[in-house]
Amino acid sequence: MDGVVRIPLDGQELSCDGEASDRRKAAVLRCFLAGPENRLVPTVATSVLNGDISWGPITFYGPSGVGKSLLVRGLARQYASRHADSNVLVLPANDICREFGRGFDGVETANFTRAHREADLLIVEDIDELNDRFLAQEELVRMLDAVGGRNGLVILTCRFSSFQFKQLIPPLSSRISSGLAIPIALPLQATRRALLLEWSQMLEIGFTKEALALLADESSFSAPRIRSALVSLAYGSHHKQQIPIDLEAVQNFLRKYHAENRLGLRVIAVTAARHFGLKLADLKSPSRQRAIVEARAVAMYISRRRTDRSLEQIGGYFGGRDHTTVLHNCRRTESLVKTDPTIQNAVAKLESTLFSRHACVTTSRGKNVKPLLRSQGNDAQPT
Repeated sequence: MDGVVRIPLDGQELSCDGEASDRRKAAVLRCFLAGPENRLVPTVATSVLNGDISWGPITFYGPSGVGKSLLVRGLARQYASRHADSNVLVLPANDICREFGRGFDGVETANFTRAHREADLLIVEDIDELNDRFLAQEELVRMLDAVGGRNGLVILTCRFSSFQFKQLIPPLSSRISSGLAIPIALPLQATRRALLLEWSQMLEIGFTKEALALLADESSFSAPRIRSALVSLAYGSHHKQQIPIDLEAVQNFLRKYHAENRLGLRVIAVTAARHFGLKLADLKSPSRQRAIVEARAVAMYISRRRTDRSLEQIGGYFGGRDHTTVLHNCRRTESLVKTDPTIQNAVAKLESTLFSRHACVTTSRGKNVKPLLRSQGNDAQPT
């Protein structure tokens, strides 16, 4: 299916967001769909289930919504069913923090540590929660050593690679770095389309071909957001379930979605600069270095797509550039999104990050509250 590999997994319930969740039971996704952006995942998953990997740890890292928990919990269940005598445990990193945040508590703490050190397959989720929690980090080191010493396997998940941790003790950093780090990226178009087909079949929702293509083109959608959009379209107050969702319905949905998720130029620019390892001043500078030009073009492209600012305003914000320069960058980036996986993934990841950290949220009274990106300041006007 367009280079998308279906990794079968035992079912995991995924709750539906918003009003539609009261109208339909949660969908149960029974697979992980790995597109070209996640080409390493199927190979590693197969090796884990076959018991071909006896060293580690394996770290799956990526932003929220890419399916890390779905993948590793499904692998845990499948591993346990294939290896009947194995001891498989899934441990949220927060549990280590809670256990060791209160100090050593005799028998209870000893039982906790013994149980996890004796696992054949130990999965520790969200280890970013251990950042600056040094007692918890020390215990994770002991778990890694104990499980590895018994030829067991440890799988970790986190939002970013270990190199981005600011406060990680050297023994833990070295052990994670010596293992296998597998990035999990946000779904690209082919994967988004496969996800839509998977959920639409499970929920018995019909789509016209044009409607499906348009929804799959929405690059800011993570897997949970895709599911939420699909359910909202199918069970919205103005849609009759028996009628296939058509192009007009998707256009109206996306128009409302974009209107509710308008962003400011500064937030977009700062987020893009961080993604590319640059400073905001770099994007506004006259520099023609390739890395800066590429990052600036992506930021302009997203600004054009996701704000109501004119080409002149966008150009003015990014260093006083002419509107024709902005138009050229937008058109070039739009073309690269279709042909260059690196640019395609950068745009998808940035838009998903921007919308998941959207600066304005609406209260029940319809009022806007302060931006979540507090350090960015007011972005009412380009400056």
